[in-house]
Amino acid sequence: MTPQEAACRLATEFLKPRAEAVDRLDLPLAENLQALAAAGLAGLTIAEADGGLGASPEVHRTVARELAAACGVTHFTVAQHWSACHLLATGQAEPLKRRLLPELARGQRWVAIAFAHLRRPGPPVLRATLQDGGWILDGEAPWLTGWSLMDSAVVGATQPDGSFVYVWTPLAGLVASPPLRLCAMEASATVRLTFSQWFVPLEHTLFVTDLEATRIQDRANVLRATSMTLGCSRAAVELVEALAAKRRLDSIRQAAERLRARYQALVTAIDAAGADFDANLSLRLKSIELAVHASHAAVAAASGAANLRDHPAQRLYREAMFYTVQAQTHEVLEGLMDQVP
Repeated sequence: MTPQEAACRLATEFLKPRAEAVDRLDLPLAENLQALAAAGLAGLTIAEADGGLGASPEVHRTVARELAAACGVTHFTVAQHWSACHLLATGQAEPLKRRLLPELARGQRWVAIAFAHLRRPGPPVLRATLQDGGWILDGEAPWLTGWSLMDSAVVGATQPDGSFVYVWTPLAGLVASPPLRLCAMEASATVRLTFSQWFVPLEHTLFVTDLEATRIQDRANVLRATSMTLGCSRAAVELVEALAAKRRLDSIRQAAERLRARYQALVTAIDAAGADFDANLSLRLKSIELAVHASHAAVAAASGAANLRDHPAQRLYREAMFYTVQAQTHEVLEGLMDQVP
């Protein structure tokens, strides 16, 4: 079974039927990540030599769209793991990666990320000082997802010279806030993490970079987040189509047809995208716009029922809001503001 087939089966048979119930939980269901591991998808971004799938970007996009369409919070949580696995695999800590990657690929361990704060303007919120064979971390990581599920994290901190260091560290012993009250993805158990004289051995260093290199990488990865928005869009389009069949209104059917055409065109364009940043930024903005339009259409087509807490239309609408700001760079924000009439 290919990763795409495994993702489709998992999404259809397990994740989608539970999506509304999972969305209302205070903490994420461990069973969902266990099911992902059982389907062989925990190691999506890990090379085959290290026990993973070694998925190509095309396969990764397809799998991500399937999972995001079925259960946004489950995909969002496992996406942290996939990102951290990739950073571990490409980092410089060779003994560490040889030890960790096979376990991470099997879903025996799960790893989070905490470095979104590095893009914040103003003074650093998490500092790293090199001393005595390791790093001393002090401050706060404002966002870490999967606190109750992940046992380690890839963390980014700022050095005195302004450069960034990325390290791997276990989470046991760190102090976390209660799970943050979120409008969307609340079941992801996202917390604020506090570091006080937290020691990380030098051999757990993955790489050192700076703000300019981070911005260049962000530009290169501007389309990465579109798998989530397209997954949300597809689920919303399918819901509008179902509501059109149920309510037998031409206006809903025609809207569903237009939304389906926009979705297919965007998938084709993103799958064929090259390296032109301006073109790719435009596709990113269109993917956000489509998620908002499609989920809003689902809310409208569902009428008053959409206001029920367990209706998928309002969940998808909230997820579309989340994807508007998730992985938001300065260029994405500027592009969104330029779209305001």
